[in-house]
Amino acid sequence: MRSEEITLLLPREDRELSKALLDAEIKYETPARDRMTFDSGDVVYTYISLLLYSMPLARVLIAYINKNKHKRIVIRRKNGDKIDMIGYSAKDAEKLIKKGDVISVEDKKG
Repeated sequence: MRSEEITLLLPREDRELSKALLDAEIKYETPARDRMTFDSGDVVYTYISLLLYSMPLARVLIAYINKNKHKRIVIRRKNGDKIDMIGYSAKDAEKLIKKGDVISVEDKKG
């Protein structure tokens, strides 16, 4: 991962989010190991440039959690802090996402 990127962990079973990224013309890179068929992980590691895609990414993520009420999107910082993106606008979410963050989709509990 380069310094201006974030890591987005895309769930393999959920094609909706990856389609939304493509529809928003957000380009991302995946390491070669995630493209191999024998990799049985639950997520695909994707690397997205914040310099190019910060607002489109924020819009896609907020639209995704607004549509999928049983999911939440969590930002994890290098220092261990966690931020749940539920309740934020796309504009606010754009300000929350920082270089080096790891963003994941999780099921809501309860």
